[in-house]
Amino acid sequence: MLDCADVVVYTINGCKCNFIVNGSDENGYTALMLSAKHGLKEITSVLCSRTNANMQTKDGVTALMEACSYNQLEVLKVLSASGCDINHTTNKQMNALMLATVKGHTDVVRYLLDHNASLHTSDQLGNTALMLAVEHGHLQIVQLLLEKGAAVCAQNSKGHTPLMIASKHNFVEAATILLMFEPEKQLKIQQHNGETALMLVSKHGNAELVSLFLQHGADGWKENFQGFTAKMLANKFAQIEIEDILTVWERNNPLKLDQKIDILDLDMPIEQFLATNNLAHLSDLFVGSFMMETVGEFKILNQTKQNHIQKSATRHYLRLHTTWNNLTPIEA
Repeated sequence: MLDCADVVVYTINGCKCNFIVNGSDENGYTALMLSAKHGLKEITSVLCSRTNANMQTKDGVTALMEACSYNQLEVLKVLSASGCDINHTTNKQMNALMLATVKGHTDVVRYLLDHNASLHTSDQLGNTALMLAVEHGHLQIVQLLLEKGAAVCAQNSKGHTPLMIASKHNFVEAATILLMFEPEKQLKIQQHNGETALMLVSKHGNAELVSLFLQHGADGWKENFQGFTAKMLANKFAQIEIEDILTVWERNNPLKLDQKIDILDLDMPIEQFLATNNLAHLSDLFVGSFMMETVGEFKILNQTKQNHIQKSATRHYLRLHTTWNNLTPIEA
């Protein structure tokens, strides 16, 4: 039953409760927020007409956000119709869409998207609703967000894209859905250490995702900022099955050498080169080098001077092993 202007009396689970219309507890929670959380559509409607529906807790949470967090769709409709701000953000920069996404409330997410909820808001860590949907494995919401135009190539504060998040968690289905949108662009993006999605799954040991990414055009020759390719990382982390997959890919996708590349002929047999522990004399001239065997000598091919200097004989051997059969000889 409804009472006076200052107090609303309502029955919850057989118990009579008094809602103080304009009051709040020590954390800033109001009667409207409580009614929204519990899905009390009638009381929410009454309270909306008697108080500020956009009041916030100390954490910046509104009644509409409570309704979204607790999957109270009918209450959400009442609050939205009363003029509540759908795109308000909490102190952690999360909006109602993101809160509903984390909880996996698909119908609430659909309603918010149909009522112009912002797809591109990001939280304090740079995560968007799409990233959160991927991280929590809510595939229907991932699909909804993408269909509404969510930025599939956005990066958070760590440089992670939605696809990289799927890669870290070994979420094959989520990655498959994401790759329906701009696959080549997604697979080229590098996070802050230069690693691509292919490199992440190569380290973490998901052969299915490695194959999926290669099928969608991932570049197995791409290096991170330390000069490692996906195959090198697979080798480093003892991912034998993935190393084999990438070896087959390399044979079918020979490295294309720039004809303008600088070439230095070294009168040094392979055994002597591999036995050399100090390669600093080469590093000053050649960075990110590739090697190939010629008649009795090596040719060091300077690929790029932006890569970090290679000073480890082991790393050079690994690169040699990776690229040995994939280099087309160039006349000096």
